[in-house]
Amino acid sequence: MAYGYKNLNYCDLQEAYDEALINYSDLANDIAYYFDTKTCNLRTNDYVHYCELAYHVEFVPFTFTGKPKRIFAGSLMIGNHGFYEIGFNSSVNEGRQNFTKLHEINHLVNDVQTGKPGQSFSDVFARGDYSPEEQYCEAVANFGAAMMQIPEEALVAMILKTKNLKNEFSKEFSSSYGANYNRLLDYLMYQQKLNFSDAQVLANDYEGNPLTSGLSKVISSNVVNNPEYINIINSVILYAE
Repeated sequence: MAYGYKNLNYCDLQEAYDEALINYSDLANDIAYYFDTKTCNLRTNDYVHYCELAYHVEFVPFTFTGKPKRIFAGSLMIGNHGFYEIGFNSSVNEGRQNFTKLHEINHLVNDVQTGKPGQSFSDVFARGDYSPEEQYCEAVANFGAAMMQIPEEALVAMILKTKNLKNEFSKEFSSSYGANYNRLLDYLMYQQKLNFSDAQVLANDYEGNPLTSGLSKVISSNVVNNPEYINIINSVILYAE
């Protein structure tokens, strides 16, 4: 069992991460070309604006209180004549709202546009949970949303340049603390191929202020061994600086 997805194991999640990375690269390259920028400098608002223009998406806030506020995150609704509506829970913080928008954009671009069957809330509620196939689909969308919200190169640049990841990440990427931590943990596990225990130790360093040396050393060793990657990191624009 893997964290957050009780019917998926590590291999399933590695496959989902790899699929999400391919999907992310395709979409990010298209949007970066459209806005004449680099993929590492895209942020949530760029994806939202592009989808409004290219896919005729309307982003609609909904307000919830009590139990629904904790349960409902967002939904993708398909309208007539190629128009779409992405609803998101405006009762939660901005970082979580942004993640929900990106999650639903993943479903739109990678599921709806490719003809994959959708999910209905009534079916999920009736069963009390997602099926294994639906959990895999949700994992791909979550990984993709995380990559869009915090691009890999910007993630690395932040680790190398700041000593207070917890606050600075949220300031830079308009993201929640939970999304920041999960993005870092997933990057270490599925991209740097660390086991869960080692990745968790390093990811917990994210909570530190100031940042200790362990996480920086792991990231620096990978960057130093790849001169081309150094050039990419140096091209990252950190807007909150």
